[in-house]
Amino acid sequence: MEENEYQPDKSGLVSLGGFSYQIKVFAMLATELKEGETIGFETFDDVAKENISPNTFDDVVEANIRTSVTAIQVKRTNVSNKVAQGVLLNWIQLENSGLNIKKYILFTDSSYKNKATTLKDIDADALINDVKESEQKPNSNKTKVKKILEKIGEDKLKEIITQIKNKYSFDDRSIDDALTQNLKRDFAYSVNQEIFKDRLKEYLQHLTYNIIINAEKNLSYELTYEENCRIIETIRNDISEKQYSISYSEFQKLHPIEKIDANILEQREYKQLVECSLAEGTIKRMLVQELYYKHNREKLLESLYAKKVSDIEITSYENFEDVKEELSMKNEDSPYNRMLNTLKRDNSYAKDDQIKRGSCIYLTGDDIEENQISWSDDENRARNGN
Repeated sequence: MEENEYQPDKSGLVSLGGFSYQIKVFAMLATELKEGETIGFETFDDVAKENISPNTFDDVVEANIRTSVTAIQVKRTNVSNKVAQGVLLNWIQLENSGLNIKKYILFTDSSYKNKATTLKDIDADALINDVKESEQKPNSNKTKVKKILEKIGEDKLKEIITQIKNKYSFDDRSIDDALTQNLKRDFAYSVNQEIFKDRLKEYLQHLTYNIIINAEKNLSYELTYEENCRIIETIRNDISEKQYSISYSEFQKLHPIEKIDANILEQREYKQLVECSLAEGTIKRMLVQELYYKHNREKLLESLYAKKVSDIEITSYENFEDVKEELSMKNEDSPYNRMLNTLKRDNSYAKDDQIKRGSCIYLTGDDIEENQISWSDDENRARNGN
């Protein structure tokens, strides 16, 4: 490597990878929820499972009571003695909080070949001495545990450490294998494996979307057993051999167009929208709708629903042709009017408005050999050198 060669900082990618892994662990554990259980993302721990019981008076449920919590630390890294100490310091605070913690679980990727005993092998006396000598910042775990030590004393802190170790377990299962196994029945793995994969992907995207929406508001995310059942049932109905459906709001959040890059600038879809004199934000939104349609189009074709795709696109094209003729007769033909009035037309074959609009944008693309839409004929002539 040359001395001045630039090396990009990949810490953001590492952090994002850890976040993604934590979401998959959350999803896997969500598939194992039982009635009366709730799972949380960044509630009491990285992931936490709660047992909830209804508080009743005269057979009327007045509130739900948290009866116990399973705290789960997620580590996609080598769990060294230092890392294990950090986990233990976090759990000391939980155990001292008064919450009824039933279990402590350290979840880690099996590829790191971490040892289950690393945390249990931590010497309590050595940890306490390390805490006493710590001069870290006030918001660090060591400083927080130091305050607990000053309040309750060494003997009590040792008891807490022993209690944690007695409740501790280690989990390094393959998440992908566990997700497949847990959802085999609900998502009909044995019937159609391609449909199963689409359903599983949508399940992960749905939970990711909910977590991100809450994170943007600085909120944790909690999922009940009942709500998880509803999500699974909705996905099972939306994605089948008869139809494929995915939420536009979730797709939009997971596939944003942040800026118009060089690749987009070369696309005919973009150039045609520019001819309509639209604001950049509007163009971005329409290009996301096109991506949404292309995603659904691909899934429909994979499921052998080419006729459905053909019906959507022929209807969109015929709407455009009707609009163009109508505008010409009124002497009101312009790129903007073509686009606006075409998008207003109904398309009964499209399951939602974004599919309808996205199909129209898609048909303005370079690769469309038949039924290509043009908001601007001038842009076509310029491309052809006329």
